[in-house]
Amino acid sequence: MADSNEERRQAELDFVEAAYTPEEAWVTRGDVPHIYYRIKRQHCVLCLSMPNGYPERQLLDITCEKTPLINDSSITQQLIEICRQTAAALPGEEAVFAVLSAAQEWIQAAEDVCSSSSSSSTSSIVLQKVTRHPFSTNKDWQLHRFLRTPSALTTLVAHLSSGMLVCGTDDRALFLKGNTNYQPEQRTWLQSHFSSKLVFRLIWLQDDHRQEENIEVWGTCHEAVAETTSWLLALPDSKRHIVSMVAYSNSVFSFEYFFSGLLSTLLAHNSFRQVRFGGIDFSEEHSAILATQEHSVNIVLAHCWLAGGGATFLKCIQQRKTPFGSLTLESVHPFQEQIFTQLVLLAPLSKLCLVNLTLRRARLPFRARASHVEMTNCIVEEGDDDLTESVLMIRPKAFVLGFDLIRNSIHYHHLLDAIHGLKKLGIHFHRTPTAEQVQTLLSALENIQLLKVLELGHDILCLKDHWDGLMAVLRKSHTIGKLRLHVRSSPPDAEMLFSLKQLLEDRRDMNVVFPIDDWPLVPTTASQWEWEVRPLLEFNRWYFGVIQLQSVESILKRDALFGRALLHRREFRFVSFLLASNLDVLLSLMGNQY
Repeated sequence: MADSNEERRQAELDFVEAAYTPEEAWVTRGDVPHIYYRIKRQHCVLCLSMPNGYPERQLLDITCEKTPLINDSSITQQLIEICRQTAAALPGEEAVFAVLSAAQEWIQAAEDVCSSSSSSSTSSIVLQKVTRHPFSTNKDWQLHRFLRTPSALTTLVAHLSSGMLVCGTDDRALFLKGNTNYQPEQRTWLQSHFSSKLVFRLIWLQDDHRQEENIEVWGTCHEAVAETTSWLLALPDSKRHIVSMVAYSNSVFSFEYFFSGLLSTLLAHNSFRQVRFGGIDFSEEHSAILATQEHSVNIVLAHCWLAGGGATFLKCIQQRKTPFGSLTLESVHPFQEQIFTQLVLLAPLSKLCLVNLTLRRARLPFRARASHVEMTNCIVEEGDDDLTESVLMIRPKAFVLGFDLIRNSIHYHHLLDAIHGLKKLGIHFHRTPTAEQVQTLLSALENIQLLKVLELGHDILCLKDHWDGLMAVLRKSHTIGKLRLHVRSSPPDAEMLFSLKQLLEDRRDMNVVFPIDDWPLVPTTASQWEWEVRPLLEFNRWYFGVIQLQSVESILKRDALFGRALLHRREFRFVSFLLASNLDVLLSLMGNQY
């Protein structure tokens, strides 16, 4: 009976081996794999199967030059024993990677022994295929399970550190890499064999420290990348794992059907913060998908082409009933000039970022439909005064200028001269500015009459030598009431903090914000700066609120709105006036913090 069952089991395995299709799922469910081998001609095939009747999988195909090594049971059993011990120590999918690593180490050691032996009968071992694994379904291997805990994510990245080649059907293949450290010859080989590349930037928290790593997926075709995307997009949408950026680039400007599915998948994934496309030739169909699909990610187009010079994209985006969101155009190959102008003026964008672009026939100051416009390293060529119809005019509510002053210093003064009338201005220096450039900025700030919000970056420590002068200009300003100060990796500077506190003491209506860009879960330099001035900011907000309550107009509005008795408001007004007139009383109520 046992023999018949074994024969039936063997027949089932042979049937699976012959008829198994990639579309069928292989689910491990945390069971301990069973490791065994089969000898086929000159190949020793290491196989793995799971309990409960799941079909087997081929892990390693070891090619041997001479038959004696295959028949040498001691050497083969040594490999099997190592793999079995490794599999028993770890559950489920983790055992798959561990077995692969252990087998590869054994093969390398065996090759070293063979190469050092002088015996002519000794065979050499060649690793023919690693993880010969069809990837046509997102259930295969279920690698997303590794991303549920930081330790498992670290394990996954470590296993992919040297790269993993995944071979599929119909000559489709993938190469996965856990970092971007390539040897020159390896990168040349990848670029010659793979036409598409997808990059995921994963961020996770480990021991209260931020960890960040890229996983690159190289594919022989769009279909290969698209089919494996769902497997990586199965990341849990939690606070401890964030996909901050996805970049997709392609070196072949002929797109097959599968790119449309990949494009829709990337835009629809809610956990993505940014999707970046590089070197893409968007057809009319793909331009329409990009412009019309509902999404909440930041779209970046870098070195891309849009069909019809962007005409299809513009037509579709104007038909949207909801705002498009954030669009960044970085070194985009030129739109048709008229289409680009209409895109800026008419497209329903919440934020428009222009990077490394040449704006021809443009006139400053700008006007745009987008409420927030950022320009970084853009060359502005002004148009003639008699050209009024096609001239680019942008006047956003918020305007952020980014300068690499080495590259485009000649446009710095020109742009600062044209910012009158803005309510929000951001200046980001990507290199340390000179004294003359800072003085130009301070002069511009003194002349702006309507500016309410000032944003300074890329790191405010580049302004350290001119910080006191900036604080003096802000102290005299009657309109600027909010500062957004960007800091990076530098610790808080004592002198700059002292000057900032003096500004807050002189300007009780001033508010300061230190934006925390990417990672709010761990203490950052920005939070350290904010912690230093938080008590003073809280005092200013309360004090300014008390001053505001003295206004008769505000009291009447509150009474009309809430229907409260004016008598009670008069009593409160008297108390607020008393507190505002006696600063020592306020300080005592605040606990004598200053």
